[in-house]
Amino acid sequence: MTDWFIIGGMLVAVACLGYFLYRNGWLVVNTKTALFYKGSFVSGKGEKRVHAKFSLCSGTVRRVIRLQRQTPYIFVVFSAIARGSVEIEIRNRKTEVLAVLNDNSPEAVIQAESTGRCWITVKFTKTDGEYTISWRPLPH
Repeated sequence: MTDWFIIGGMLVAVACLGYFLYRNGWLVVNTKTALFYKGSFVSGKGEKRVHAKFSLCSGTVRRVIRLQRQTPYIFVVFSAIARGSVEIEIRNRKTEVLAVLNDNSPEAVIQAESTGRCWITVKFTKTDGEYTISWRPLPH
């Protein structure tokens, strides 16, 4: 009987840890299928970016990013897509869409909220290619 409490407690602890990591931007949620997918997060001086290469990719990748509060940011997307489409949604805490980035609209300026968090969702539709999304604060 006590074994079930230990196992249950461990499962709750792992779920809480996963939620904490996701909310602080250290855990990425992937719900995609792909023949090949390689993604990386790079944090440089002032600018941060996510780059990924993929083949036959469908689904979504979600991540939380932390921004300086009440600061305007510019988001820029570069994509080299051979087939399919990639769409990037940036949402606020209330899940309202702040911007949708793709080949037709590769830039957006977003004001960071008081929470300092944004949710980025990358949507793939039978896609081959690569993309890079970068963001940095605008100069005052």
